[in-house]
Parts: sequence; structure tokens; C-alpha cells
Amino acid sequence: MEFSIKERSKQTFPLKHIKDVVNLFEAELTEPEEPDLVLLSIVMGSLETALTTIKDTPLKEHETDISAPTDLNNEKEEDADFPVLSLPLVENLWNQFVNQVKKYQF
Repeated sequence: MEFSIKERSKQTFPLKHIKDVVNLFEAELTEPEEPDLVLLSIVMGSLETALTTIKDTPLKEHETDISAPTDLNNEKEEDADFPVLSLPLVENLWNQFVNQVKKYQF
């Protein structure tokens, strides 16, 4: 059985804004199939790391200010500090995880 990220979820990438993350979660959670918890966990973990790490990481396009946005309704200010998650990065992490799990299937 071949595993991959669902096409509908792939279409939400790159994740550049919090709205993109919400769209990904909606795409996963509103389908009749089970949600891809690996994908959702990788996305949230990557965002958490990028948003809570002071040093530059591969997830960030630019250095961010660690202060919280003053107006969360101001999309430009919010997006200035939001890390961009690309599909190739997330897909690579997803494949690594799935391959590790496959090694231990009986």
C-alpha cells in the first residue's frame, strides 16, 4: 500500500499565513477519511519550533522579531513574523516519519 499526503491537503501549500494552516486543518478534518495526524503534527511542530526559536531556522524566510504582534487583526503585521512552510519540506519530514514506522511493521 502506497502512502502519500492527500492532494486536497497538498493544494493548501505553501503555508504562508495562519489562514493557510486553518485551511489545511479544515481540509484534513472535514473529509470522510481519517485525518492525516502525521501531517498535522509535523505542521504544528514545525510552526512551534519556528515561532519559539530565536535563531534563524530553515523554516523562516527572514529573521523574526520575537515580540508578539500588537494587533492580531492586522494581517500584514501578523504575516511579517509567520514562518513559511513549503510542501517539499513538510513532505520530506512526512516521508521520513512514515518510512521509520514502516520499518517496525510486523
